[in-house]
Amino acid sequence: MPISSKIVPYVDLQSHVNDTVKAELLDEKRNVEAYQMLLRLFDTVHIDNMKTLKALIYTKNDLQPLYEGSTKKRVDIDVLRRKMVLLYISDLDISPDELMIFTILYQDIHPDPSIVDRSTSWTDENQQKFEHIQNVMPWYSVWHPSLVDPAVIKYIKEVWHFSKKPIVVVLDPQGKVVNTNALHMMWIWGSMAFPFTSLREEALCKEETWSMEFLAGFVEPKLFDSRWNDSLLVWRGGSRLDPQVYHQRKKLRHALQTST
Repeated sequence: MPISSKIVPYVDLQSHVNDTVKAELLDEKRNVEAYQMLLRLFDTVHIDNMKTLKALIYTKNDLQPLYEGSTKKRVDIDVLRRKMVLLYISDLDISPDELMIFTILYQDIHPDPSIVDRSTSWTDENQQKFEHIQNVMPWYSVWHPSLVDPAVIKYIKEVWHFSKKPIVVVLDPQGKVVNTNALHMMWIWGSMAFPFTSLREEALCKEETWSMEFLAGFVEPKLFDSRWNDSLLVWRGGSRLDPQVYHQRKKLRHALQTST
C-alpha cells in the first residue's frame, strides 16, 4: 500500500480536530463577550426594558420567544414593553404547591414571565416535563430553554446567585433590576408587596408588627383571643388546603425558619 494512502486519513482527522478546537474557542470567546455585554447592559440606564429583555431572551429573526400559558399561544417580547417584569427563574423541579401560590399571585397582579434554567443536558424526558410545567403556568414563559443563551445562564448564576432554589428577579419598566429575589416577599405579603421592589420591602417591614397574629391571623382571627394566651399552638393541615389557608401557612413556616 502506498505511504500516501496512510497519510491522507491522518491529515483529514487532524484537520477535523483543528476545526473542532477552533469552533470551541470561538464559542468560548463569544460567550465571554456576551457575558461582558450583559454586565454593561445592566449598569446602563435605558428608556424601556426591551434591550434588557432581548439580551436575556434570544429574539433574532423575528422569533416569538414567549409562550402565554393562559391562551396557549406564542407571542412577541414586545408584550412586556415598559412593564414591571418578574422573572421566575428555576430548574425543572418546581413543586405543585409553589405553582399554586404563584398562580394565585398572578391572578392578583398580572403578567409575569418565567425563565427555566437549561444548564443541564436536555433530554426528551426534560422536554416533556418542561412542556407540562409550561402548560400549567398561566403567565408568560420562554418558548424553549434553548432561547436562553449560555452567557445569560452564567449571569443568572454568578450575578443573581441562582443555584437550585427558585428566585424571582424584578425588573422595572426601564429594565433595571430593583430586586434580585422577591420570592420571600411573595410568601409573606402576597400581592400586597407589588411591585416587589427593595424599597417596597423596606416600607412593609417598617409598617408590619412581626407577630404570630400577623402570621396566622388571616386564617383564624379568633385564634389569638385572650383566653388562648397560655395555650400551646399546634399548626396542622392536610394535603388539600384552601389556597388562602395554604398561603398563610407558608408565611408561618417561613417566619419560623428564618427566626431560628
